[in-house]
Amino acid sequence: MLSPAVNAFIHTPWTEELYQYLGETYDTDVEKRARYLQKMILADETVTEQQMINDVNNFFNQVQWVSDSLHWGKKDYWQTPLETLIEFKGDCEDIAIAKYTSLRVMGVPDRKLSLVYSYTGGIPHMVLAYYESFDSNPYILDSLNKRLLRGDEREDIVPVYEFNSTTIWLTDKHFHKLGKGMPEHLALEDELKVRLSNNRHLLQSHNKGLPVVPFSTETL
Repeated sequence: MLSPAVNAFIHTPWTEELYQYLGETYDTDVEKRARYLQKMILADETVTEQQMINDVNNFFNQVQWVSDSLHWGKKDYWQTPLETLIEFKGDCEDIAIAKYTSLRVMGVPDRKLSLVYSYTGGIPHMVLAYYESFDSNPYILDSLNKRLLRGDEREDIVPVYEFNSTTIWLTDKHFHKLGKGMPEHLALEDELKVRLSNNRHLLQSHNKGLPVVPFSTETL
């Protein structure tokens, strides 16, 4: 699992040099998306968690869905949040990871979030769950059904297990935690961490060495 954060994230505005780099290296749409997401991340303290959930869900649900086999030529590939922002296309795991990462950086506690491996219509699917309190009926942030609904309103989703940066647990169809019961290590984690590290070095070199959350953060 991704490593848990020890300290609070440093919310450092990006430099104009970094925005210029993104615009020139990719295109102006990437630059605009980066500016918009950073504006959300740097929102003032009056913004509620509920508003954060809505904003992040709506933003990343604009990402065009595409399978890993068509996009990357691989059966399964977890994109970094930076790759998702640049490409603005990906599958359910990529969109859920981008949402999770952004909300963690915005200050939503890890204990309130989980990535949920599930089945929808018999097909493997990943969504993000937001728990207002322990084992409460969570809101489901989904890339297929873009409405922000509670778990008990999503009878089409059959959750199997959930995980965040601190633990992984089995769950039932009502999103009730059944206790730890899955391996500590997820198969694609190491490869994802290498690319997160590469993101950090690349972006910080264009940001005067300053932090560039959430696109290069490894400790979520």
